[in-house]
Amino acid sequence: MSRCPKAPSSEERSLPGTDYPDGPRLKELLLAERQLYGQLREMTLHQQSCVERGDQNGLLSAVGEKQGVIDQLGQLEEELKGVKSDWQAARKTFEPVLLAELEEIIGQIGESIKGLLELEDECRRHLEDRRQEMLDRMKTVRNGKAAAKGYSPGSAGGSRFFDRKT
Repeated sequence: MSRCPKAPSSEERSLPGTDYPDGPRLKELLLAERQLYGQLREMTLHQQSCVERGDQNGLLSAVGEKQGVIDQLGQLEEELKGVKSDWQAARKTFEPVLLAELEEIIGQIGESIKGLLELEDECRRHLEDRRQEMLDRMKTVRNGKAAAKGYSPGSAGGSRFFDRKT
């Protein structure tokens, strides 16, 4: 997995008088964010496949890998929080061509997030269905054992010893 780009010091690549990155750095960060959401999508598809196959080890592995990407997204969010909270002011500082590129990338990220949420919801539903199937099987086995026990000798509630007439 790739790591998010290393952040330069705030004096190197930030807009004067702000705590958010300049245009080229912002584009770099947004591209990294878009790429990480793409990785999350692929990992979620793998996770869903593990759920469908009943591969618990694969599922745990996929969830662990996803957590690593989510941590990377958290690092990016930390660097982007200033510009995201004040986007209307920040967008006025960018050249029109760069602004159009940034807004296109932001739109793509939004679509990725929307699709990822839908995929995660579908995966959650598959997991819940799988869980219910397991509970139903366990109930069937338990009922089968109870029925078998009910037909076993001595289960009628009476004595297990019979008097024999000699």
